[in-house]
Amino acid sequence: MKGSRFHTLLTCGLALAAGCVGYQWSIAPVRQRESEGSRSVSALRQQIDGARKAIGEVHTLEARFSRERHELDTLHGDLPSGPALVWFPERVKEHFARVGSGVVIVRLNTTMDVPDLPDFRRGYWSVGWPIDEAAGNVSGLMLAVAEFEQQNAFVRVLDFAIRPDPENPGGRMAALNVTALIPRKSLSR
Repeated sequence: MKGSRFHTLLTCGLALAAGCVGYQWSIAPVRQRESEGSRSVSALRQQIDGARKAIGEVHTLEARFSRERHELDTLHGDLPSGPALVWFPERVKEHFARVGSGVVIVRLNTTMDVPDLPDFRRGYWSVGWPIDEAAGNVSGLMLAVAEFEQQNAFVRVLDFAIRPDPENPGGRMAALNVTALIPRKSLSR
C-alpha cells in the first residue's frame, strides 16, 4: 500500500510537473506574441500621433495658402488692365491731383523678378514734383503718400524726401520712391 500510494503520488507529481511544463510551453508563445503586440501597438500609436501632427500642419498650410490665394486674387482685381507704363503713372498723378499736388514725373527705374510670384515683376518707380511753397501743406503731402500706399495693396513706399529743387533755387521738390507688383504681361509695350 505504501508503495502504491507512493507510486500514485509520484505519478500525480510527475503528471502535475508535466502539466506545468506543458502549460508554460503552451503559454510562452502567447506571452511573446502579447509582448510583440504591445510593442506594435506602441509603435502604431507613435505613427498615429505623427500622422495627426502632419495632418495638422497640412491644415495650417492649407489655411495659409487659402489666405495668400485670396490676397493674390484681390491684388489681381486691384490692378488695371493695359501696360503698367501707362496706368501706373496715371494712377499716381490722379491720386496726388486729388490732394492738390501736381506730379511732374513718374519714372520706372527697373523691374525685378519675384521668385514666389512667377506671373509678376516688382517695378521700382521714382516720382517727383515741386512743392507749392505758398500752400505750405507738407504734412498733407506726407498724409497723401501714406494714403497712396494704403489704397493700393500692390504698392510699398520705399522712401519719401523733400529736397531742394535743382531747377528752382529757392524751391523744394518732393521725391518718392515706390515699388509695385506688376503683372508680367502688363510690362510688354
